[in-house]
Amino acid sequence: MQAIMVRGLRRRFGAREVLRGIDLDVGYGVIATLLGPNGAGKTTLIRILTTELMPHGGEAYVTGFNVVSQASEVRRRIAVIPQDARPISYMTPQEFVYSYLLLRGLPRNDARKAARDSLEELGLWDLGTRPFINCPVA
Repeated sequence: MQAIMVRGLRRRFGAREVLRGIDLDVGYGVIATLLGPNGAGKTTLIRILTTELMPHGGEAYVTGFNVVSQASEVRRRIAVIPQDARPISYMTPQEFVYSYLLLRGLPRNDARKAARDSLEELGLWDLGTRPFINCPVA
């Protein structure tokens, strides 16, 4: 199974067809990069794969789930950080991750545990009591 599988994906904005039958396979554990000039459809593809935008044709699967008919399952398994995203400077890493997980719909206890587990795995838990503005990794 592929982490991402796209077949014949199409998307248009008005009369302009931005994605014209895209096929893509990305395996698990692979770091993939989309390269192309402005207007090539990179952001449109990502927005479809993250269930933010509907395709006009074709199929796309993320972790085996269809991005249209199983969008909630896709959202439960991915996280998206826009390229211009910056943490709120007065929040601690613990507060930031916890609040993000709450926004994604996790119950409070699950969000607390997931935040701690994630920050510990990254070696950032000990930085969790200092706001990002004073944090050396920000």
